[in-house]
Amino acid sequence: MTALSWTQVSEQAGEPLEFGAAHVRCAWRRHVNHSHKFASLEHAFTGADSLPKLLQNVDGNRNARNHRDRGAALFAAVWYRSGPWAILCDATHATLVPRTAVEALAVCGQRDDHFTEALRALFAAAPAELLRVLDDSFYRLNITRPTA
Repeated sequence: MTALSWTQVSEQAGEPLEFGAAHVRCAWRRHVNHSHKFASLEHAFTGADSLPKLLQNVDGNRNARNHRDRGAALFAAVWYRSGPWAILCDATHATLVPRTAVEALAVCGQRDDHFTEALRALFAAAPAELLRVLDDSFYRLNITRPTA
């Protein structure tokens, strides 16, 4: 297996991001509708409905406000189907994990602490040098933008 590195993480023009999130009462959900997917990593980390807003404030984004029944978001991940990495986030940090690890999670629309523990273990297993602070500067400091 190839070691993951933040130098591998870049925008992929024209390829929508895959997305998954774990909530207190919804163990793992995915965006399956193309129109609900993030158009870019920039949108996923800086937009009005960004992952930091979802994870850091109970009503932080539109999806959270519209689906309070899911409870607070605990983890979220985004990835491109063509890449080896997924960016897995909790409320304060992001790290890289193998894309296949998050793709392998089955959708579960109810509380299941085994999912939360599996995600916590996946997050903790990532090498310490991959850990990044999830704040307003995350995208600018960690994502390679396409060159014109």
